[in-house]
Parts: sequence; structure tokens; C-alpha cells
Amino acid sequence: MVWTPNREQAVARARRALAELAVEGVATTAPPHRRIVGWDECPDLPFVRSLGELRSQ
Repeated sequence: MVWTPNREQAVARARRALAELAVEGVATTAPPHRRIVGWDECPDLPFVRSLGELRSQ
């Protein structure tokens, strides 16, 4: 999870954070997240700002 003033910066920050992430000895969900933020279409995917938005869908 990242925060920035706008979506474009948030995607860039997420890409950078996942590229720098290094965890050894246990499985993580980082690989699928890297693929998702690596898509060119990622900045245009729908998103939610709060858990309340998820509950109302």
C-alpha cells in the first residue's frame, strides 16, 4: 500500500517499492503484485479509496 497526491505517482512508488522488496525464506504475494503494477494499463485500472467502498460494491 502506498500513498501519494495522485494515481500516477502512487503506481510509480508501488513499482519502485516492489522492485526493492527482498524477502527470503518465506513465500510472499509480491510476485503477483509486481505483475499487476507492471502492466501498462495499471494506472487506468479501477481502484477504491476505502474499505467502505469495497463493502458497498
